[in-house]
Amino acid sequence: MGVAPRRAVSPDGRVWRVEKIRERPSLAETRKEPFFWASAVVTFLLIAFMVRLVIVDYTLFDSRSLYALAFVVPLALLWLTERTMNLLRPHIRAETDGPPAERVEWKTTHPLGTSRLMDRAVEAIEAGLHDSEPRGLSLLQLEYR
Repeated sequence: MGVAPRRAVSPDGRVWRVEKIRERPSLAETRKEPFFWASAVVTFLLIAFMVRLVIVDYTLFDSRSLYALAFVVPLALLWLTERTMNLLRPHIRAETDGPPAERVEWKTTHPLGTSRLMDRAVEAIEAGLHDSEPRGLSLLQLEYR
């Protein structure tokens, strides 16, 4: 079930269209994120460790393998969950034709409750605080066109 676009009117009379969008970053954009390279290194090390575990400790029921698996499997599941949740977090975009024309984009801090977060974005716009970070939203972009 999708979240319907909303309409907000700012105190200066501009009409804003607020909608939920999905982020589809390119590889070039992804590389610019602050923790991209650290995440890539950790991912490589985690995969290398798992491959080593399978190749060197090929007996799955030996005590050394079980200790290693007890460490690696929860860590891998936690990492996979975090990466998945990061990709599932939607963006909320608000645009107005102005004058002056503006676009504001927020990223939600969690993937659930998008409707409530859109309500907070609409409330911020109606209060004249479209360049703020309402609770649960992180300001990504403020563009004047």
